Amino acid sequence: MRREWGVPPGEPVVLACGAPASAIDAKWFSYQVGVMSVAGLFATVVLPARAAQSDRGVRFSERHKHPWRIVFDERPVWEIARGADLALWARAGVSDGLREGSSTVTPPEDLAWAAALGLAVVCEDDAASRSVLRGLEPSVRFVSAARPTALIDEMMEVLSARRAPRVPDLPAHRDAPAWAEGFEQRVRLSTGRLRALESA
Repeated sequence: MRREWGVPPGEPVVLACGAPASAIDAKWFSYQVGVMSVAGLFATVVLPARAAQSDRGVRFSERHKHPWRIVFDERPVWEIARGADLALWARAGVSDGLREGSSTVTPPEDLAWAAALGLAVVCEDDAASRSVLRGLEPSVRFVSAARPTALIDEMMEVLSARRAPRVPDLPAHRDAPAWAEGFEQRVRLSTGRLRALESA
């Protein structure tokens, strides 16, 4: 599975979860994995082919010289979980783009599949996610979304413990310092303002 995705040995894979798949915000998941790359942990994020804003998610990585990988795969979680290291869900990453609290922002049953198959799960802590994952708590890290980088910090802790992180190669050109500085500034912004970033 990992060879099929083109994942180098030792690089962790984050599986994006959401219901329905078309409501997953590819740009948001790309941002989460991108911040990890700046912090020293390169990763690949696997998204459903029908994810929203997939072109923006890819462009976000391209504009930062591809320091992290984005893969699209339409197969269900129970078929591809064996190739991943972690499943991620957060209310901010799954929306219909307009209405907060709509049915499209509920945690998917895929999270339960991932946890049952032994995959580490990092998700926003709320009543809905705890309901879906009831009985599977040992495999789950419930995280408060109050702090902008809380989910990222939790992912890095889980992934660093599971496999040796690949050392990132910053762009080999004179703009590398500006690239890193500009991205680190984004880390300080609230994830609630994510859609205002890279608006092109």
